[in-house]
Amino acid sequence: MYWLDKFKEDYNFKSNYVLSKKSGVYESTISMMIKKQTKCENLKFHTALKFAKAASIPVDELEKYFDSEKNTLEKEE
Repeated sequence: MYWLDKFKEDYNFKSNYVLSKKSGVYESTISMMIKKQTKCENLKFHTALKFAKAASIPVDELEKYFDSEKNTLEKEE
């Protein structure tokens, strides 16, 4: 599963629209990230901050989440 889809599932964002409204990241940007399968380590810092705020977690917790997801995805490949 793609990390952003898993993030939405783990933090109860039912859709790209909901994540967009809560984070302030354009829905088209979120859709493009999913379409292009943008890696979490390539996420722009301000976008990561917005996702962390939307999920009500500190940025360092989001970083740990990304690290764990990256390791999980590497094992699946």
